[in-house]
Amino acid sequence: MHGLRSLMIASALSMLPATVNAQTLMERYNLVGQWNIEPSLCGLDSETFLEIRPDQLFFMYSGCDINKQYEQGYEIVLELTCFGEGDEWKSRAILGEGDGGIISMYMDDFELFYEPCFKR
Repeated sequence: MHGLRSLMIASALSMLPATVNAQTLMERYNLVGQWNIEPSLCGLDSETFLEIRPDQLFFMYSGCDINKQYEQGYEIVLELTCFGEGDEWKSRAILGEGDGGIISMYMDDFELFYEPCFKR
């Protein structure tokens, strides 16, 4: 009986590091934080800001839950459920990294370029 119990405990413990060390792609590539199209507006209420969290994106008037994130070549694809101003919709965003730490975000037929408001 002790052998089976020990095996079950060992199996459970072997899964623990994978859970504890699991990182989202946002964390792995140091994208979590505030970004802005215009760096001089960092830290201010601005219609051009983007806040990236491990599992969410926030803009001035809307936000998105990241349902799925995966790498596709050199880009990160985000499958999203977005909400704002009383509406909810599905969307998809593609993030790519440019020169100088700038990221490009292609979402809803627009491509925008954000600079970090934090030290990367």
